[in-house]
Formats: sequence, C-alpha cells, structure tokens
Amino acid sequence: MEAPKSLLTGDSGVGLVQFIVGEQLGWILRPQPHADTGIDAHIEIVQANTATGQLLALQVKSGESWFRESTSDGFIFRPEAKHVRYWLGHSLPVAVVLVDLNRVVAYWQLVTEETVVPTGKNWKITVPKSNRLDASAASVLRAATEADAYTLKLRQLQLARPWMEHLTNGGGLTVKLQEWINKSSGRASLLLTAQDKDGEVVEKHRWPGIFLPGADYSAELLRMFPWASITVDEEAIWERYEADCAIYAEGDLLFYTVDYDKWLEGQRAYGLQPTWDDGEVAHWHLNLDLSGLGRAFLVLDEFLSTEVMHPLFQP
Repeated sequence: MEAPKSLLTGDSGVGLVQFIVGEQLGWILRPQPHADTGIDAHIEIVQANTATGQLLALQVKSGESWFRESTSDGFIFRPEAKHVRYWLGHSLPVAVVLVDLNRVVAYWQLVTEETVVPTGKNWKITVPKSNRLDASAASVLRAATEADAYTLKLRQLQLARPWMEHLTNGGGLTVKLQEWINKSSGRASLLLTAQDKDGEVVEKHRWPGIFLPGADYSAELLRMFPWASITVDEEAIWERYEADCAIYAEGDLLFYTVDYDKWLEGQRAYGLQPTWDDGEVAHWHLNLDLSGLGRAFLVLDEFLSTEVMHPLFQP
C-alpha cells in the first residue's frame, strides 16, 4: 500500500514508521514526547487482534544525512554516548530506525551490547540493509519484546514512573477516552493530559489508534493504568446528571428529579463507566490519582535504584 503524501513532508519520519508498522505489521505505534530523550515512539505488538503489552522503544532518524556513511552490508549510525547509555539501560528493548523519505523505506537494528561498537570515545551501530522495516521484520522484533508476565508488568510500571512522580509532586492527570461503541473493532482513542499544581496543562500524550475487539473498556482502563486510582471527572459527571435529571421549562431550571448524591451513588454501583455517549461514541472523562500499588512501586523502585546489596547476600 502506498504511503499517504502527508507522511512525506515535515517531521515525517515517525509518521512513515507509524504507517508501516500499522499497515504491514498490524501493530500499534505510539509517538512519545520529545522530553523522553532518545526515544521517539513505542511499538506494541498485536497478535490475533489483541494488544499483548509487549513493547519496543524506537529511536527514529530520517533524512539523507543518515545514509551518507555506508558499507556493502549496511548503514553506519553514530549515536551520542548519552543515548547509548540511556538505551542500554532502558526498561524496554530499543531499536534504531533509519528512514529514507525519498525511497519511502525504513531500516532497523536492535540496540544491544553486541550491536553497539565502541570507536574510542564514541560509538557506532551498523544498521543492515537487509533489515527492512516491513512484514519480514515481525518475528525478530516480536522475539525482542518477549518476556514473562512479571517482567512485562514491571516494564509497564517503570515506564509510568514519571506520571506517578508527577502526581506525588502535586500535579494532576486526566484521561479522555473516546470509544466507538457501535463497532466490533473495539476502536478507541485516548488523551492523557498532565496539569501542574495550578491546573495549567504542561503535557499531553495521545494514543489515536487503539483497537481492542470485544473489549470492556472499564476493565481495559484499569489494565492500562494499574498504578492509578481512577474516578469519573466531577465536572463531566455533573453535566451528565443535569442531562439525566434536570427539568426545564422555557429555558429555566424547575427542579431535579433525583437528588445528586443519591443519583451519584446509583451510578457508582455500576463501577467505572463512560461519562456519556451520543449513540455512536462513548466519552470517558476521568481523573487519575496514585493507587496503593503506585505508591508501593515508587518506594520499591527507589530502593532498588539506590541501595547497594549487602556483601553478605552478594553472589
């Protein structure tokens, strides 16, 4: 399938990779904010129309300059030392992707202690010309992400640590999810917004292409954010209450058919649910707070990151 021309202009390297990953591999690519130094996107492996939780981090480089130094077998990529340290210590496996926008093709190489070669003060990685980013890459990239359930869950928590710390520092996190309820695809889009202590937006993360066929999103949201306590946004739920219970005449409010607290208690009995739906799309407006699991993880991760093992227990 030909890539849309819109992907071939501007900051299009990640866009082209997203197109290839979605169309040829059938996986999900989520661009990451530029603040995440050295990582441009995450790929989530999809099998049998189900997101697996297996993730691969990508550093994407596009343009002619990245192809000027080559051998008969591959292209020489020379990363910064700070990026090499970051990638090798990352909680996810990492791959470098070089994008040739003129030929509309991308090449990849996993970043490992074997593929990163020291050159004195610097480093180099050979990206093989045979490593085309297309359906032929599926088995190797999938294998790089495989791990036991314990490790996959730990990776999920490690990736979410900045959000957990944001909450402990007094910031806020909100989620808006749009779920297409009249389709069997399980299609949805999600926007995670971070606010500072004064309620000003400081960061946004968008996942536009979520496909979880047959998914119960009340359960999926708890799986997406296991470190968080999730509640419906009070302002949004009030709008739903007004729509359900307010009686108007000639534009004036006459009365509410049910007391708000009693109505809200009844809503909570159904568990986590959309704020409203318009018959086609269910709209979720949610607030995230740190759960007991999130607080416990931060304590454990701090201990594991800073404490040196006692000599008595060292292998």
